Amino acid sequence: MSDRRMFQVNELLRQEISKIVLTDLNDPRLQLLTVTGVSTSPDLKHARVFYHVHGSVETRRSSLEGLQGARGRVRHLLSQRVRIKFIPELLFEYDDRLDYAEHISETLEHLKAERESPSKDGEEQ
Repeated sequence: MSDRRMFQVNELLRQEISKIVLTDLNDPRLQLLTVTGVSTSPDLKHARVFYHVHGSVETRRSSLEGLQGARGRVRHLLSQRVRIKFIPELLFEYDDRLDYAEHISETLEHLKAERESPSKDGEEQ
């Protein structure tokens, strides 16, 4: 399958899984969840679904439990909405890229604040 076609399949699956989580699953553990990406195997038999959720480690853990519990329902609803050769088995993985970006942003803000504040040594001289 071409890279362009694989990208289209991944994006279609991401959009549909997002819609399913938002509209069809009534699990309160999934309220703050965002599906950030999907990566399918070349044979379309498996898909890694990346998600992000704001909150503590416990919130992440409970969201994963909710997703794992709803995996069969999500796959069933996908089969009704998407026309591809195979509906892949879903594996959910936490996407920590947003956490890392937030950490970098906070570090830069901290460094900027340190640079802009007058140093104690400069005031004493």
